[in-house]
Amino acid sequence: MYVNVSMMDHGKLSFEFDFEQNEPVIQKSEMIGQSCYVQGPEDWLLSQIHPDHLALSSLLIVRPWFNKSLRFSFPVSQRFADACKKMKIEVSPIDQSIKPYDTNNGKYMALAFSGGADSTAALSVLPPSTIPIFMDRPDTSGSLYSKEAALYSESHRLPHGPCKWRTCYLDG
Repeated sequence: MYVNVSMMDHGKLSFEFDFEQNEPVIQKSEMIGQSCYVQGPEDWLLSQIHPDHLALSSLLIVRPWFNKSLRFSFPVSQRFADACKKMKIEVSPIDQSIKPYDTNNGKYMALAFSGGADSTAALSVLPPSTIPIFMDRPDTSGSLYSKEAALYSESHRLPHGPCKWRTCYLDG
């Protein structure tokens, strides 16, 4: 699968997916669209995002519907490619000059937060500097998606500060 990542106006990060032969792979769930976006801060720049983070985000969006290889519109680090290879996923292009992201220098940790039992439990044991991030998708008919748990958890906050709500569109 080919993945093109670009920044649109006003901090909208766009992901576009081009299927290869026998994709999307049929699973219990269905990949119904070939693009999605995440709304970030208005002044967000693509250059501010490490390429390995873009690649990981892409991989998480399309897994399990691709045929074990992802080609990106940008290069990734050798360390990222090696980690993917351990999961039997081939990624390209690889640029040896890209320094892997160093988590030891990170000031904050983020948590993909749904408001459900698992993410709420994880948040309760993570450091107070952890930033919970909720991907707020539009409600669509026929979807099992519900943001009620996240809204409830948000109103009964743990000492981690407010949840970062990000608008995204993943449903086609």
